Amino acid sequence: MAADATGVLTNTASISSDATNPEPGNDEATDTTRILTADLAVDETAPATATPGDSVVYTLVVTNGGPDGDPAARVLDTPPGSGSCTWTAAPQGGASGAISGAGALNETIDLPAGASMTYSLTCPIDPDASGTLVDTASVDSLLDDPDPADNTAIDDDTVVSFEADLAITKTDGLGQLVAGSTVQYAIEVRNDGPDNDPAARVTDNLTGALQCTWESAWHPVRGGPL
Repeated sequence: MAADATGVLTNTASISSDATNPEPGNDEATDTTRILTADLAVDETAPATATPGDSVVYTLVVTNGGPDGDPAARVLDTPPGSGSCTWTAAPQGGASGAISGAGALNETIDLPAGASMTYSLTCPIDPDASGTLVDTASVDSLLDDPDPADNTAIDDDTVVSFEADLAITKTDGLGQLVAGSTVQYAIEVRNDGPDNDPAARVTDNLTGALQCTWESAWHPVRGGPL
């Protein structure tokens, strides 16, 4: 049978002979078989924007509009950064399959007619990401699907990079000092915006002549370089 066959499969067999057949009514037999059909579909949603270094949550809803159940529907999704994704699944209407996992989504599920499976994928965004994040989810089946156009869903998220005007000043308030004395440096770090910076890094490579401790508004006293 062709992989794209639909509807009803009809097969007729017959027998004939040159001899006289006293009962010709049983010289032909026909068998009809309905081809199983499952109208699978997938829908995908996610926030319209994404921030580098943050995470994005993709929501997939896989459904079976029937009329037949599909015991082996295959769901695929490989979002950007999928190697570090985690996901959960919520079955409804008798659907069954794995309910959690990590990495790209490649699952075979049992999806009765009228059932659905909702996936939630949480994926990190590369700190250097820019432009648009494009994710394509799909569902397929060995059964006939009367509407394959909705077996794929694409989500586009615009990467919004933040801007932070960081600045630093350092002074000891002295022009000179005596060897063996103590000097105190005041380092001021600020962010003039417009956005917050969740991972600003401050360094101060002290010379070997200095044996320092340091403290800040949010750190206790520590030793060594900053």
